Amino acid sequence: MNRALNAAGFVWSLPGTVIGLALGATMAARPAMHDGAMVFTANRGFGALHRRLGFSAITFGRVILANRPLDETIMSHELAHVRQWDAFGPLTFVAYPLASIRGYRRNPFEVAARKSAGEQ
Repeated sequence: MNRALNAAGFVWSLPGTVIGLALGATMAARPAMHDGAMVFTANRGFGALHRRLGFSAITFGRVILANRPLDETIMSHELAHVRQWDAFGPLTFVAYPLASIRGYRRNPFEVAARKSAGEQ
């Protein structure tokens, strides 16, 4: 059953994963696998852009894009977003921005990811 859910999550999050892979390709970095997610780490291409925007990492589907090596807490945070993509799939493209209307810190996706990672 768990294997079937994992496969369903993979397929459901595929639109985000495809976008993540395309953005990761701009970073000119070899990805590494971490708990079922592909992690690109570089401060080039999209990594340089989201660093200027103030983010150390961002997740699309099963792809984590980081502009610096991630510590255990941030990696746990981003892996929570991978699970959210598995649950919400392409609806994440609409649900996440709408949930951010009241602010990034109050976004339920972010609140849940911080809690999952043991952040304050």
